[in-house]
Amino acid sequence: MGSSHTAQNPSPKQVRKGTMSALTILIIRHSEKPGGPWPGSGLMPDGVPDKKSLVIRGWQRAGSWSALFGAGLGGLDYPAPSVIYAADPAASTGDEPSQRPFETVIPLAARLNLTPDTST
Repeated sequence: MGSSHTAQNPSPKQVRKGTMSALTILIIRHSEKPGGPWPGSGLMPDGVPDKKSLVIRGWQRAGSWSALFGAGLGGLDYPAPSVIYAADPAASTGDEPSQRPFETVIPLAARLNLTPDTST
């Protein structure tokens, strides 16, 4: 019997070694919601308090995502994205939109010189 592993059906070893190109989708959730003494109040990028923005720890995590995915050191495990999607911070859905999803990707987008796509 021959091997069942082909270009269309690679073995796990082939995938780990990077012998195939593949589409990689990374999903990153925004960080903690502001409020109360912990985790504190939300802050806009310029430091202005905002109840719909990331807390300090959220900004730290956003910077960490930038280092992890934007430094080019992750290889196949943590590839740099070619497109970044985020919820539209100016959406008019009837409720005041959260800024956190967009703010989470700001440092990574800046590092990679990408503009986040907020059209979806």
